[in-house]
Amino acid sequence: MHRLIPGLLTPIIQAPMAGVTTPKLVIAACKAGALGSHALAFLQPSKVEADLRETSGAISGRPFTCNVFAIPAQVMRRDQQEVAERAVAHLRSVLQQPELTSDLQIPSVNSALNVPYKEHLEAIAHCPKECRPVAVSFTFGLPDREDMQLLRDLGVVSMGTATTVEEAEAVVDAGLDVVIAQGIEAGGHRGSFQSDGQNGVGLIALVPQIVDAIENSVPVVASGGVMDRRGVAACMALGASAVQVGTAFLLTRESQAHPAHKKVLLQTSSSNTVVSNVFSGRYARGVSNEMYRAAITFAEAPVGESDCIAPYPLQQTLTNQIKQRAFAKEQFGFGSMWTGQGLGMAREGLSCEELVAELMQGVSAPGAPAR
Repeated sequence: MHRLIPGLLTPIIQAPMAGVTTPKLVIAACKAGALGSHALAFLQPSKVEADLRETSGAISGRPFTCNVFAIPAQVMRRDQQEVAERAVAHLRSVLQQPELTSDLQIPSVNSALNVPYKEHLEAIAHCPKECRPVAVSFTFGLPDREDMQLLRDLGVVSMGTATTVEEAEAVVDAGLDVVIAQGIEAGGHRGSFQSDGQNGVGLIALVPQIVDAIENSVPVVASGGVMDRRGVAACMALGASAVQVGTAFLLTRESQAHPAHKKVLLQTSSSNTVVSNVFSGRYARGVSNEMYRAAITFAEAPVGESDCIAPYPLQQTLTNQIKQRAFAKEQFGFGSMWTGQGLGMAREGLSCEELVAELMQGVSAPGAPAR
């Protein structure tokens, strides 16, 4: 295990979940012995530094990580305004909820659509050594040579997300230290960078193929649909050095996910999740809800499917406005609710300590039945 991250007490990683992960959850995961992970994607650099200082000050030197979306700076282009207008028209047409879709704000030309990941790396570098993460993971792409040199200079481990064998080989070829194998079961955005991620391989098939392909050159972390000790045991048996868990941590007491999000997940079956680009413009797994079902009814749309979903992150900018309005009215079916496919194994009200103890049973006693 120490081959992955020095000082890590267990082979359990709390998945970074952009928009959901908070310092409180990361701290609780670390104190429970897991590797807590910050999701930096939507944070301004000043917030990154504040969160890292808060976390490091509370966990007495235990390791934690950060995740970034490895996509360049994106600004609103003039030609994207027409795309955004079609997307808005489509949402208005199919949702038939004028109180949610009227006056949606389309970003102005040249306005920023994301926080460039390089600014997140710079924020990490600006932190005192004792406040820095021990590792940084990359999603949607790979770091460039300049990024890799920065991480090496900081003594930070680099981790790359792969959804296929070919992507895993690219991660290794780029010189990263760890491959995170993300199965199609995983909740939230597909980490794909050589395809759109709409299709994918299940974790049980993906992990051993990646382990074999990279010939054990770097550790492999298994991610996707793991909820209890049985999933951990299976992943370790397939050659994974660690297991990354998202949805189960989202449901813990320390998670500050919206209560409605937790409630919906506990009431949803795994067969009611979908991989779709309706919510953000990139393919991601979440609950099939009213918004999703309406948005794919293209017969009622003014234009075809390919023309009425804006690219990431523009589509997300639009649908988040609908989600915020809907949640204010306690209408919880109109927005993304990311989740993995393991919902049938979801348990309500566990603490991070209790969850990690359960997951660790898969390491110490493989094959033991879940409680």
